[in-house]
Amino acid sequence: MKLVEYNDAYKSQLKSYKVGDETYTGLPQDAVIISQKNKNYHSILLINDLNEISTFFVLDYGEDKFKYTTATKSVLLRSFSTNEAFLRRGYALKTLQLLPNYIRNNYPAVKKIVLGVNEKNLAAQSLYEKAAFVKESQTYIGKKGKQFIFSKEI
Repeated sequence: MKLVEYNDAYKSQLKSYKVGDETYTGLPQDAVIISQKNKNYHSILLINDLNEISTFFVLDYGEDKFKYTTATKSVLLRSFSTNEAFLRRGYALKTLQLLPNYIRNNYPAVKKIVLGVNEKNLAAQSLYEKAAFVKESQTYIGKKGKQFIFSKEI
């Protein structure tokens, strides 16, 4: 398995990527459009051993990260999802375990990952804790309600 930045070689596969529950995450297809226009917005894929997209997320280096942290050498993890066809197989956790090395290799100036999780999204909170993210004491009120802030030092 490997993390790669989205490119058009994955375009047709991304069209069939399904998010079962869109309550707490954005659609990969929409995020890719944003990343093509915004140089701080990077669409990242977890590609499994059969060269299939199993997980998708965005690394956002723009100003939105400051809603979650004051750390200038940070990145905001957003739009995290697992392709419905690959749910409950450990891909999400594997993605988060590979992420620190991916960032170290591709964005060496970044020292911290931050993200927001809706207070009602207990499954995601559990996932991030398993991946050694720390729940911060502060919260953020987002479009879909109260967000717990999680972070991980790299």
